[in-house]
Amino acid sequence: MSLRVVNVNQTVQTEQPFKLVELAAAGEMALQGYICLGAVTWHKHTDNDEAFLVLDGAMALESEWGRVMLHPGELAVVPKGIAHRSGSQSRTLVVLTHARGLPERKNGHRRILGIPGGGEIRRIKLQQVAGQASPFLLEPMAKVDEYGLQLVTGNGLSPAYINYHSDVIWLMIQGQARFEAGGETAELDQGDLVVIPRDTACQWFSFAPITLFWVGIAEGYAAE
Repeated sequence: MSLRVVNVNQTVQTEQPFKLVELAAAGEMALQGYICLGAVTWHKHTDNDEAFLVLDGAMALESEWGRVMLHPGELAVVPKGIAHRSGSQSRTLVVLTHARGLPERKNGHRRILGIPGGGEIRRIKLQQVAGQASPFLLEPMAKVDEYGLQLVTGNGLSPAYINYHSDVIWLMIQGQARFEAGGETAELDQGDLVVIPRDTACQWFSFAPITLFWVGIAEGYAAE
């Protein structure tokens, strides 16, 4: 196994606005990056939720559930069936989390659509979550279909993490760390991500506090 590190900014920076670039995948879920500059037309997805994470710049996320402004390190999820659009007056780097292709429909999940006016878009500040999180423990933030978006903080040597439900994507939000998994090592800096295969234990070590964004299937996020 080889740990392939992808830097989001380097991968996306030369692309035209709103062109989606796949960064990584974990099972049915994909992380894609794009440059938000200007605005797209209103649209909706009937088969999948979408999570928008801003890494640089500022973006307006408008929807039938209201409007939120997202700044670096802020996240919002648009449920399936809710019309929305993203827009920005300046170059903004966005990471999009959503299902790849047409997802399977197991046990009825993904069949319930959001109802216009039936809720609101919640803005999640990652550093606020990090300030309340216990070191090395996965802190749930949001859900995209049956996948969990979680946050991990810590300093020093982490315990071993292993996921029996899916591959896992780790994205470095703040800091630097060395990852070890399957006999391989990789250095992650801010904006880097790596995929750890299902059933594979991994650990990381840092000399200073770090914040990591985590995508995978976790207990508590399984489809009912």
